[in-house]
Amino acid sequence: MRERLETHVKLKPDTFDGSVPLREFIAQFDLIARANRWDVETKAVVLASCLRGKARAVLESVQNLDFVELKSKLELCFGEAQSLQNYYSQFTNRKQKFGESIASFGSDIERLSQLAYLECSDEVRDKIAYAQFVSALSDGFMRRALQLEGATSLRIAIERAKAIRLIQENNFQYKKGNNFSFENRKKQNFYKSDETEKIQNDKVKEGAFNKEKFTKFGKKILKKGTKRN
Repeated sequence: MRERLETHVKLKPDTFDGSVPLREFIAQFDLIARANRWDVETKAVVLASCLRGKARAVLESVQNLDFVELKSKLELCFGEAQSLQNYYSQFTNRKQKFGESIASFGSDIERLSQLAYLECSDEVRDKIAYAQFVSALSDGFMRRALQLEGATSLRIAIERAKAIRLIQENNFQYKKGNNFSFENRKKQNFYKSDETEKIQNDKVKEGAFNKEKFTKFGKKILKKGTKRN
């Protein structure tokens, strides 16, 4: 019964490429190794097979495939100190991307702040995240508006930014509608002016024709009077 249970438990650990905290990966790996009853040699082989990308480069500096040595190399390259520096760099360099929604950008700022400032209290970390969120917004008007409001909470700043964006979109639609109406009026006035000009030209032509007709008629009368005399 025990042998059947041991062969049944076959859990597979995740891969590791350095993009997630090493402590989380190792904690999960140790739990799976215990559940699968791996010995030290098996743990070393499986751990090596889980490495991907830049994490796999660690294998080049390992003399013998030893679990303790491999784990130490990973901690040296991807441990807490190295990860904190990496997350801090990502956090301070994070800018809102073109077309990125405010909610998505704010959520990523919050995630990076939790990774980069593990030792800070929630209140301090929230203020730091708020400051980075506001300064990294791509919309200059929105950035200045939030700075003038003086809010210190990331969640409040995200909601205010979304409200400002909604107002901007509504104003854009309103102006777009007004411009469309203005263009229609311009077209109507253009057609009206063309029609008015045509009527005026017709009247001028009609007046010129009547004048010419009257002149000819006057000349005929003068000729008749001359003949009688």
